[in-house]
Amino acid sequence: MYMQPERLGQHHPPITTRCAPALLACACLAGLCRAPAGAEDRVYLRSPSGQGESRVVGEVEEFTGVELVLRHRSGRQQTFKAADVLRIEGQWSAPHQQALQKFQRREYQAALDAFLQAFRAEKRKWVQREQLAKMTMCYRNLGKLELASAAFIALYRSDPSTMHFGAIPLVWSGTPLDAAVERRAATLLADSNQPAGQLIGASWLLTTAQRSEALQVLRTLSNAEDGRIIYLAEAQTWRTRQATMTAADVAHLQERIDAMSVSIRAGPYFLLGAVQSRLGKPEQAALAWMRVAINFPEDRGVAAQSLLAAAGELTTIKQLDEARELYREIIVDYADTATASTAQQKHAALTQSKSNVRPPDGPSKTPGE
Repeated sequence: MYMQPERLGQHHPPITTRCAPALLACACLAGLCRAPAGAEDRVYLRSPSGQGESRVVGEVEEFTGVELVLRHRSGRQQTFKAADVLRIEGQWSAPHQQALQKFQRREYQAALDAFLQAFRAEKRKWVQREQLAKMTMCYRNLGKLELASAAFIALYRSDPSTMHFGAIPLVWSGTPLDAAVERRAATLLADSNQPAGQLIGASWLLTTAQRSEALQVLRTLSNAEDGRIIYLAEAQTWRTRQATMTAADVAHLQERIDAMSVSIRAGPYFLLGAVQSRLGKPEQAALAWMRVAINFPEDRGVAAQSLLAAAGELTTIKQLDEARELYREIIVDYADTATASTAQQKHAALTQSKSNVRPPDGPSKTPGE
């Protein structure tokens, strides 16, 4: 089943052979894969009042971030706004269903393998884009940034209005890059025909020797046609100003985040939490970080870091039981992330500290009582 995610003719250089899955994606999405035989889909739509839903049946011919095109059995076409589509029930291949199950179980390598198998057999472009979005998240959660960038760019080239823009593989902290990723980032940064790629490249290079070039590109992206790129490029520049931001800046950051599509707010909220923490606002910082973990759990790395940071703020304000619970959540639900070992240590320290606290003695008695 497809579920609506949260809302939020150019020249391109060839993709390297290391990005072969995305190269296959580009070929299929460019039209080299033919349309499938007719199939019946059930499309559920938000009612005009927003309080209910309706259903239409036919074959989904196209589904972008703008609209869904449905062909009825009679041959009549009908178009619906993408924002009104709640979910689609249709015919999914066995590998596609297996991939979704493995993704839900956080078995990202197995899910990726199944998505790739499903993608090769799939003929519907809109389903291929759904698969590319999931593959991008698999690559991200496996730490394979190069392949994540290639999959996302293939998705974005096919549908610049994609509702899966939140899958874009940006970084929001000083993540060390290996040489291959840095070279890939420099290639993306130089391609002015692909602003989404430039945003990715600038994000990766912001804490490297190419910081000034990355900043210049981020400023240039303020003129991008896609508003999501404009917002995220601006948010990436916040990383360079965290140490000097004031309370007035926090108000501005919150205002800008509120103006963004919901699907792209994870990283900006992560930075907002960091700024509030530095300004001595632990409750507000913890709240910002919890928003990331609650609303964007598929972004495993950022969500785990956010939970860890939120637990630290709760420890600061002596909400120790709540902090221990967050550390335990990381240990159990984010065991596949690098953050889990740190959470384990901090959880153990808090537990040991609690066991060392003796309960107070009863009321003292006066002599002779």
